[in-house]
Amino acid sequence: MSLYKANDRRDGNEPEIVECLRAMGASVAQISGRDVPDLAIGWRGSTYLAEVKQPKAQLRPGQEKFSREWKGHPVAVLRTPGEAAVWLLSLAPCIARVAEAVDLVSATKVPKIRVDEMEGP
Repeated sequence: MSLYKANDRRDGNEPEIVECLRAMGASVAQISGRDVPDLAIGWRGSTYLAEVKQPKAQLRPGQEKFSREWKGHPVAVLRTPGEAAVWLLSLAPCIARVAEAVDLVSATKVPKIRVDEMEGP
């Protein structure tokens, strides 16, 4: 069975989701096939599968079955570029923790200390 079909329909939000993932450094391949996820995503040495859906659309029964039976990383369901970005960052917990720390520091009033004002040993 071929994974590519001439009459393949793609979700309208897929191009901007793919663009977002690529802008963040992921490699993305669009794949097609009955009940097969839409995207294969390479990120930090691992490969993930993702199904692109419109904001209110649900997985078809065959897509749910594929996701349940898939032995690799869980299949992601991505609906918006923002959701795709959050999902991708969640795959690298250390990046998420650094981002939280930067947000925390920028939200607090941390006094700036000049190096020449610091006392030496």
